[in-house]
Amino acid sequence: QRNGLQNVTPTTSTFDLNTSDAGNVEKRIYNGANPLVYYILNNAGHQAPSKTVFSNSSPAQGVQNRDVEFAEEVWSFFK
Repeated sequence: QRNGLQNVTPTTSTFDLNTSDAGNVEKRIYNGANPLVYYILNNAGHQAPSKTVFSNSSPAQGVQNRDVEFAEEVWSFFK
């Protein structure tokens, strides 16, 4: 609502670059004056997703998704 996107239908894509992790990723892009990119990490736990820095699964953190590089996405947001 703050971005003026409440009536915008997102462009959605699904991908699974690493089939040995917990599941796939759904990426939703809401285009507008203040665009928003939203990721859904299916079957992933609370660990930061990474393609290069691997973390072991644990009962507290769950399974890591390895289809998205968290550091790249955060840098893309803040730059």
